[in-house]
Amino acid sequence: MLAAFTILAVMTVAVPNGHAIVLSSFAASFGPAGDVAPQPLVMLCTLAILINLSLCIFNLLPIPPLDGSHFVRNMLPYNAVQVYDRIPIWVSYLFMIFVGRFILMAILGPALRLVFSALYLM
Repeated sequence: MLAAFTILAVMTVAVPNGHAIVLSSFAASFGPAGDVAPQPLVMLCTLAILINLSLCIFNLLPIPPLDGSHFVRNMLPYNAVQVYDRIPIWVSYLFMIFVGRFILMAILGPALRLVFSALYLM
């Protein structure tokens, strides 16, 4: 993700009118933006940032067998760990499918706005 952001940051400085190209292509990557056609390199970097943020946030959800569940398990008292370990795996998968998507979108929106504002300030 850092490499993709660095490429976008360098393009804003090094390419003539790069700031406008990167910002318009970044916005066009997520939806219709009128007459603006996204540049391939900017779109590739944008998708790399989106995929990395999605995987990072999804992996930190406190649902077994994801990594966030290990953190929650270590924070629980002994009796709660016993109950937590008895959660069937199919319940975890249902949580990941139905609840994980909404949590991911709720957290991913502000994270992408942060990336966009950082690019805008360059």
